[in-house]
Amino acid sequence: MATQNVPLSEHGREYVAAVVESGEAKDAAEVVDFALRKMEADRRAHGAKVEAFREAVQTGLDDLDNGRFTAVAVEELPSFINGLSPRLSQGTPVQ
Repeated sequence: MATQNVPLSEHGREYVAAVVESGEAKDAAEVVDFALRKMEADRRAHGAKVEAFREAVQTGLDDLDNGRFTAVAVEELPSFINGLSPRLSQGTPVQ
């Protein structure tokens, strides 16, 4: 494994030392490796959420383009939402 020196802030040094001292990691390299794996996993998860959001937006735009929507007057919106389905309207009714 290649060695690379990385400067840490005082807080970073203290945190790494505390993690090693607690026994959660055997040394500083293990702490950094774990942090990098966690960061990578978080970035992948974020990317997946962004992609799912883009797909949902595209589905909505496609529905609008193809006339698959219901026009509802603002004053009728609470009643419309509460009548969608029992699953969607569980909890406090929209007012």
